[in-house]
Amino acid sequence: MVHTMVFRSELQPMTPERFLGIDSSSSSRRKDLVFIVNPQGANGRTGREWRKLVPYLKSRLGKDCNICESLTSGPCHAIDITREAIREGADAVIAVGGDGT
Repeated sequence: MVHTMVFRSELQPMTPERFLGIDSSSSSRRKDLVFIVNPQGANGRTGREWRKLVPYLKSRLGKDCNICESLTSGPCHAIDITREAIREGADAVIAVGGDGT
């Protein structure tokens, strides 16, 4: 049995692009990302912080991804949004919460 050792210096940092499998050298189609946000999470902090995070996400991912955000309005709303995103062919559905999401 052969064991391969990987040293920390050899590991690539986890960037949003790498996490989503985006290869900037390829000319593949843009990925459709759906962010489901609970704006009331963490006593409203999630909603406030989300507004600050969106410009960063668009600057990092905007050329490779279509970013769609959907805010939940109550219990179980995220389930309906997720089902719709899957039906519409989203490449990734990302939950943003703050209360155990």
